[in-house]
Amino acid sequence: GGPAPPQRPMSATGQRPHRRSPSPYMTPSVPLSPTSNRSGSLGYASQSGKCSEVAQWLENVGLGEWILPLEAEGYEDLVDLLDLVEGSAESFARLVTKEGHRKKLARLLASAPNHG
Repeated sequence: GGPAPPQRPMSATGQRPHRRSPSPYMTPSVPLSPTSNRSGSLGYASQSGKCSEVAQWLENVGLGEWILPLEAEGYEDLVDLLDLVEGSAESFARLVTKEGHRKKLARLLASAPNHG
């Protein structure tokens, strides 16, 4: 017999133990605290399962804290909210307890595009 054929390096498809993918436990875990995730929409959903017009509008104007009390009373459309603001000061004050926020809401609603 002649000389032995030269040893070839292992092919690219061969299993190489040192090429394992990193373990999922190696990734640093980031604690998700509810207070730190305030940048995006808070995702309030009405009973129908989607964000109401009132919820989206209040988020946009920075008054999202009043979504839950208003939706709990059934205010899901800006028209209804406008009726509340212009019609029943007593109910409005009961639902939106901060006077400054009531004034801001009234001012913003008066200039809202679908006013009237």
